[in-house]
Amino acid sequence: KRGAEQARSLMKSKSRNSGNQDLTTKPEKTSSTSAGLVDPHFPPNLSLQHVSALNEIYNSKPYPTAENFKQIGDRLGLERQVVIQWFRKRRAEKQAESTTNQVDKRSESKPQLNGSADQNNMITEEQERSLQEILARTKNPTHQDYKALVISTGLSRLKIERWFNFQK
Repeated sequence: KRGAEQARSLMKSKSRNSGNQDLTTKPEKTSSTSAGLVDPHFPPNLSLQHVSALNEIYNSKPYPTAENFKQIGDRLGLERQVVIQWFRKRRAEKQAESTTNQVDKRSESKPQLNGSADQNNMITEEQERSLQEILARTKNPTHQDYKALVISTGLSRLKIERWFNFQK
């Protein structure tokens, strides 16, 4: 926080002392992302030019080196720590978007119990056969049955329990 405060005060003094419009002045305060949406997580002291330049750099290199952070900060008139913070938050935002998209895709697709399966979400035909064998014997498998199924199918116990509950 202290670094961000120093960066803000430095930016204010630079913008007061400089009459020309470059990246060190704040012609238009914004906390917008490249899509134009307000993002409360980005430092509010960054101008639209700062955000645009940082987004451009981020798109080409999301993980700059320590030396790159210093060069970016010098070029834009920002403290190195502000640049580092911006990149961290931007990467976290991208990660959150990615996670949200994955969750959305999972919720759209129906669980498939037959056919070829992907290792994370589906049960293969062979695994289902093993489960069906136990189901034919009993509707309520024992602890030993669950252990044997975990070993023979490679599925988690939770997934096996859910399968049996779904069959009831």
